[in-house]
Amino acid sequence: MKRLIRIGAELLKDLFTKCHPDESGGVLDKSVSSKQVSIWGTFVGNDDKSVTWKAVSKQIKKSQNWEGTLCIRGSGGEKIWLSADIQPIHGDHFLLLGFDVSNRVRAERQLRQKDQELNIITKATSLFFLNISLNGRIQFINKTLKHLDAKDVIGKTVYEFFPAKEHKEIKATIKRVSQSGRPSYFEAESIGEGNNPAWYGTHVYPNGIDDHGNKQMLLIAKDITHKVEVDKELEKQERMSKEYQSQFLSTQINPHFIFNAMNAIQVYILDRQTEPALEYVSEFSSLIRNVLENSSKLKITIAEEVEFLIKYLELEKKRFDKRFEYNVIIEPGLDMDAAVIPPMVLQPHVENAVVHGIGKLRGRDDGLITISFNGVKDRLICKIQDNGVGREYALSFTTLNRGKAHRSMGEKITKTRLRLLTETSGAKHDIKVVDLKDANGNAKGTSVELTFPLLSI
Repeated sequence: MKRLIRIGAELLKDLFTKCHPDESGGVLDKSVSSKQVSIWGTFVGNDDKSVTWKAVSKQIKKSQNWEGTLCIRGSGGEKIWLSADIQPIHGDHFLLLGFDVSNRVRAERQLRQKDQELNIITKATSLFFLNISLNGRIQFINKTLKHLDAKDVIGKTVYEFFPAKEHKEIKATIKRVSQSGRPSYFEAESIGEGNNPAWYGTHVYPNGIDDHGNKQMLLIAKDITHKVEVDKELEKQERMSKEYQSQFLSTQINPHFIFNAMNAIQVYILDRQTEPALEYVSEFSSLIRNVLENSSKLKITIAEEVEFLIKYLELEKKRFDKRFEYNVIIEPGLDMDAAVIPPMVLQPHVENAVVHGIGKLRGRDDGLITISFNGVKDRLICKIQDNGVGREYALSFTTLNRGKAHRSMGEKITKTRLRLLTETSGAKHDIKVVDLKDANGNAKGTSVELTFPLLSI
């Protein structure tokens, strides 16, 4: 009988035979050869060790059928799984009908193994895998945060785990992936372990359709809180670096007018004008104190800037023997004590107006410099205008281009500062220079317009 079953299983792969049960109670185990208690025990086995031949035999004796999967071994020792149906015939005889399901069993085992491996990997990884519907409802998640259970997540929408401010971007990303069929990515703030704020970087992939024909999405999320914090710190350090660069550049502007002021003092001393020299030194000292104070700040009020510019212009009027006047115009309604601007940005252009504009007017004492401050919506516009000789004539007039180098360096430093201020604040800082002409096209001065965000202390 043993030979008959082996041959039938090997050659036909389907078994149809009559057998006599063994009542010794041998375990129908997948490792059959380890316990040879009977003829059946040498070639019949079962993955479920709780199933014994004794139990099957009892069912047969009660005239009850038995259905299940049996594992038999071929002559080469290979396993063959049969979907078996054992039916009592009469007495202690029965009919065994078996169909080969080896391929199915092996495939199921491989699938279970892959599922187990995937489950181990996904639970061990720091990544979160979510399968969601197109409306964001979570259908599967590989793991949850420690303070949550799977039942707290499955069936809810992904939006319930992100604040409202993040919903628009998440919805747009899912819609984009659904329409294009291409993966996308978003970063959003949510809640992490211990209910602490956390950032997640999430890749979104199309993931086929469900049984009802609805599109599905696969979300792979990773906690990127540390990365975001590092990026913020780097951004902060970069911003501080640029602010320090801007402050440093403001101190580089100072030597231009300091040098000229020292020359003026020297002239007074050489002419033995002691009282004017002392007065000039006192005003110059006050101006230098303002420079040192203002250069250490990121912002100063318009009132502080006007005070500084007036001190500077008064010194220059003395040096140029009062050959020019100046006006400072503040738009009504603009709070001078609240509105702020970067320090030492206007002074180089006021100096250019004095030295290269008004200072080149020969035989004239009607020079005029006008400085105005106006608020336009969220912008502060500062304009410096003179009625001097104009930039073109001033550049050609200066011998050996010394003045050109002086002027262009001041403008270059200002432009660099404005660029750094734009990068650190995210708000546009701009400058526009216009050569003024009369009706005949002749130069009649220069206008410099600097634009800043309108900010208050």
